[in-house]
Amino acid sequence: NLLIIKSIQAYTFSNQNQNQNQNQNQNQNQNQNQNQNKMRAGGLGNSREADDEVQQVINAVRGAAETQTGQSFSSYRAVSFATQVVAGVNYFVKVDVGNGSKFIHLRIYKRFDGTTELSDFQVDKTAQDPITYFP
Repeated sequence: NLLIIKSIQAYTFSNQNQNQNQNQNQNQNQNQNQNQNKMRAGGLGNSREADDEVQQVINAVRGAAETQTGQSFSSYRAVSFATQVVAGVNYFVKVDVGNGSKFIHLRIYKRFDGTTELSDFQVDKTAQDPITYFP
C-alpha cells in the first residue's frame, strides 16, 4: 500500500510540474507576442485611432501641408496614425481634409525636443486607404 501511495504522489507531482511548465510556456508566448506588437525602433507601428496629441502634431504643420500640397483644406482632422521611432518619431497620419470625402497622408517628423516638420505627404487618399510607410 505504501508503494501505491508513493506512486500516486509521484504521478501527481509529475502532472503538477507539467501543468506549471505548460502555463509558464503559455505566459512566455503571450509576452513574446505582446512585445512583438509593440513599436520597434525603425519599424512602423500598428495603425490606431488618432487622439488629441496627434491632432496637435498635425496642427503644427498645417501651413506647410497646405503650401506643399497647393491646397486649402476645408477641414483638417487627424483620423488615424502609425508611428516609427527613429532619432525622434515619424508620425504617419491619415488626415480628413474634406469633411469625410477627401483624405491625405502626412509623414511628420517630431524631434525629441518637441519640434516638428512635415517630411512628406500623399494626396488623393480615401477613408479606406491603409496607412503605410512612405519615404
